[in-house]
Amino acid sequence: MQELSNKIQESRLQLSGYDAFKQRKQQERILTPKEEKTLPGDQTQTEIAYEEPPTAEALVNEPAIDADAVQTLWLEFSKQTGVRISSLMKAIVPAIDGKDVVVQAASAAQMDALDEVRFEFNRFVTVQTSGKLTNLRIEKGATSVVDRKPYTDKEKLDFIIKKTPQWQEVIEKLGLRLP
Repeated sequence: MQELSNKIQESRLQLSGYDAFKQRKQQERILTPKEEKTLPGDQTQTEIAYEEPPTAEALVNEPAIDADAVQTLWLEFSKQTGVRISSLMKAIVPAIDGKDVVVQAASAAQMDALDEVRFEFNRFVTVQTSGKLTNLRIEKGATSVVDRKPYTDKEKLDFIIKKTPQWQEVIEKLGLRLP
């Protein structure tokens, strides 16, 4: 009977990807005991070690975060996102402003897409930089108004003259009457 149950257990499908992920995360969160003490009467007590906060001297001696490091973190995080947001993040260059990572979005759609991952990025960058950077700030970038293309002959002539002023001199010297 035991052999049959072992064979059934071995033939079963393993955990799905999501369940395995949750299980690994749960195992990572479990604190490992630092030291076990044996008390009289076979009682065991476990001491849990907590990290002490870094001293002010240690924080001063740590290297500052530069633009290249932020760009590296930005691209590293983009690999964890979906294709749409990843391609958007690769096209944007982040900057640093105090404890903020500042990006400029060209449109409202880009702002919404970046806003979807703002919380995850804040968590990611805070952990990776040990709290030196904590926030993603999305700003509306400057957009330029594009003039419409010239359509009529008059508009085309004005466009050419505007681009190359020498044509105006040629038209005047030849005495041409144009619309």
